[in-house]
Order: sequence, then structure tokens, then C-alpha cells
Amino acid sequence: MSAEGTTQGDPLAMDLYALSTQPLITSLQVASSVKQCLFAADASGAASITKITNWWDVLCTLGPDFGYFPNEKRCWIIAKPAKEQNVREVFKETSINVTVQGQKHIGAVLGSPEYLEEYVSKKVSNWVNEVATLAEFALSQSQACYAVYTFGLKHRWTYFLRTLPDIQDLLEPLKNAISQVLIPAITERKCNQLDRTIRALPVCPGGVGFGNPCLEARREYASSVKVTTPSFNKSYLSHMSYQKISS
Repeated sequence: MSAEGTTQGDPLAMDLYALSTQPLITSLQVASSVKQCLFAADASGAASITKITNWWDVLCTLGPDFGYFPNEKRCWIIAKPAKEQNVREVFKETSINVTVQGQKHIGAVLGSPEYLEEYVSKKVSNWVNEVATLAEFALSQSQACYAVYTFGLKHRWTYFLRTLPDIQDLLEPLKNAISQVLIPAITERKCNQLDRTIRALPVCPGGVGFGNPCLEARREYASSVKVTTPSFNKSYLSHMSYQKISS
């Protein structure tokens, strides 16, 4: 019989998870001044190395009481280049990873512009391949292809548009794949500039929802930051992952 937690697929699972983690989050807020952000099992903190160290110590002390055991090997500290050696020295007794380049964070990226460009470029390359594959099905199943794009594929990059700044230039290959490969495959005609502008509109004003990711990127990011996203301008960003121990 289940001794703790919920069964797999239980609709109450996420609600109970949120309630059970709140005491730990509150305890960390009380014990430390680190700017922290938690999403499900991933936690991030932004502060100086001294504060991050204190936050980590409190987490390791209180976590097991709530059934959470920090997994050091899956933790990352993103440090400023000038502070890298100091950070490594402070955490030398742990298995925590240290980088000055950057690291993936809940599907987005924290770190240097170079790392962001490398990460996004790889994602864009995969999306371009997926668009091209979908276009092949459009030759015989144009309506199904349109549904797959509208309700599925295009939402794969929505999160990136809302969380990563200044990536519109990196999205050019994706924009071209949609305009020059996918739309012609569905409509059976080449797409000129006027066609592209009209088809980018929502259905209500006469378009079909083939948005231009390059044009959407700046708007989506600005809206996300203004409404929901806190800004962290600190020296260190620490990404912690946990493992839930269940019987």
C-alpha cells in the first residue's frame, strides 16, 4: 500500500506538491535574503557567494525534514568570470558544478550571451527540421498538417520567446522555414510578402495564425517580463534540483 504521496496520474498531485513545498520555501525565505525562485522540483537563487552558501546550507539542513534531498551533481552555480576561483574554493567539498558560461534553466538559459546564442541556435535547427518534416505530410494531409502546427508545433518555441531576450535574429532560419517551406506546402502556392503578412494574422481578422517568430520574440519577452518575471541582477545564480524520496 502507498505509504506517502499520491498515485501516478492523480489530479491532486500538483496541488498537494505545492502545499507540501510551501513550508520549505518559507523557511528558506526567513533564513536567507537570497532572491529565490522555485518551479516544481527546480529552485534557483541569486545573490553573493556568501548568501548563496548560507542558502545552500539551510536547504541541506531543512530539506530532508520535508522529504527533499538536494542532488549536488545536478546543481549548477553560474559565476562571474572574476569570481570563478572563489566560488570553486567555497564549494570544493561538494559535487556542485560551477560555470561562467551558462546553463539551461527550466528550458530557458541563464548565463553569457555566447552560451545563449549557442543554445538557441541548436533549438532553432531542431525546429526547422520539424517544420520541414511536417511540410512533407502537408502534400497529402494539408488540413491535418495545419492543425498539428496550430495546436502543437508552434507552441514549442513560445516559452523561449517569453523567457529569452534579443533572440529575434537567431530565429531567422525558423521564420524562413515556415514562410518558404511549410506555408507553400499547405497552400500549394509560393508565399509573397503580402501573403505572409495576411497569413500571420489570427483567424478572426482573416489570417490563419502562421505567426512570424522574429516579430513575436520582442513582444512576447517584453510582455512576460513586465507581467510575471522578476529581474535578478546579482553576482551568482544557483540552480538546484531535488530528488523526491518515496516509499
